[in-house]
Amino acid sequence: MIGSTVAGYRIDALIARGGMGVVYRATHLGLERPVALKVISRELAGQEGFRERFQRESRLAASLDHPAVVPVFDSREVEGELIVAMRLVEGGDLRRLLDREGALEPARAIALLGQVGEALDVAHAAGIVHRDVKPHNVLVEGDRAFLTDFGLAKALDESGGGASAASVVGTAEYMSPEQWSGRAVGPAADVYSLGCVLYEALTGVAPFARKAAESEPQMPAGLDAVIERAVARDPADRYSSAGALIAAAREREGAGMAPTRVLSEATATERATKPLRGVTGDAEFPRARTLAWIGASLAAIAVLVVLPFLLFGGGVDVSDPIPVGSPPLRLAAGPEAVWVSSERDGTLTRLDPDSGAAGDPVRVGAGVSGVAVGGRWLWATVPRRGELLRLDLESGRTLQTIPLGGAPGPIALGGGRVWIADEEGRGVTAVNAQGGRVYRRGLAPQAAPLRLAVGAGGLWVSSASSGNVRRIDLGSLRVDAPIPV
Repeated sequence: MIGSTVAGYRIDALIARGGMGVVYRATHLGLERPVALKVISRELAGQEGFRERFQRESRLAASLDHPAVVPVFDSREVEGELIVAMRLVEGGDLRRLLDREGALEPARAIALLGQVGEALDVAHAAGIVHRDVKPHNVLVEGDRAFLTDFGLAKALDESGGGASAASVVGTAEYMSPEQWSGRAVGPAADVYSLGCVLYEALTGVAPFARKAAESEPQMPAGLDAVIERAVARDPADRYSSAGALIAAAREREGAGMAPTRVLSEATATERATKPLRGVTGDAEFPRARTLAWIGASLAAIAVLVVLPFLLFGGGVDVSDPIPVGSPPLRLAAGPEAVWVSSERDGTLTRLDPDSGAAGDPVRVGAGVSGVAVGGRWLWATVPRRGELLRLDLESGRTLQTIPLGGAPGPIALGGGRVWIADEEGRGVTAVNAQGGRVYRRGLAPQAAPLRLAVGAGGLWVSSASSGNVRRIDLGSLRVDAPIPV
């Protein structure tokens, strides 16, 4: 793709890849102007009604005129490709800034997000709800901040993808209760998300990830009350605008630093259970990796229901709960042991299949995600570090660290290889199990989220964003055509 021409734009370099598509640094050949060119995933573009709604929302987003809104120069369909050309912002996004520097000084955090708040209020006045305010969508260039991807979430949601379709519908750490439960959303949903982003910018800790933090989250005294109001369960109890939220935060930015428990796991558990009882009909939920609070409930249920059968056979007797760590949890069962990963604690715990006793947790790093047992080894992925780990099946000791880059997540084993799905849409990676060499990267589908299974002659990959399944040949790595399901 690099060096090729698409719709009059020369592709110069890859900027980012995600569940919605790929963003390139490109040059408009007629004007010799550098742009950020987003090419929408063909799997999304092929969904019925998506193209028309996407183009309509892109035109609406292009009508916004504000210094903190990334201008949209071009949006159209060319030779089957949906493209969006935007201003190229040099500097990177807030996600990378926080990963690099950690918590920001309160005045800097509020100054940057104050610009985002102004952009949101302008959008809301124009009838646009962003629906995916998160650090990835805040671009930072010096002391300036820009909000990008306006309208894309609305286009995807209206096309029938629902809340589980892709990250643009909402990323769970930053998404309001009414959004993930399938109810109608308005400007208050963006206020909620902005409050979550402000929390992370001030503390350096993602919402509902306090246990995984290396130190106690802190912020200026009194600011946690501001964020508490911004993330109130009832939209009517939140600030009336994004600007009002920022104004309240500015009043407290000079206070002394104090520990905070706002957006803690206790709050997450409450939000994970109570709203679910009121959801009926066809409401769907966001992708598993980011469900810090919905996933907490589902993972706990999985351990209570599935684990007793793994440990004690196929009867109907159910054991008492076995404490193994903080959810979300994932399981891998081998002939002699069951291993459970705790994403928040960053641990792997071995369970004895005869007694059900849990061994001492083995710490492998916060954010540990996929886990699988195969042959002589235990395998685990750590998305935050972009690593695949080979571990001793008995002790859990790390034997090999295999750098993959990206955000490796779900794992499947078969054909002498370890198959890893990237959680940010970079596709599937094949690693030779014996030596740990990366054999192939970027196998289709390049979307997120993906789930993997081996059997019936191949690796099977499901894509929630497209509603399709693909088969990858275990030997040749040939990727078959999508199968709509």
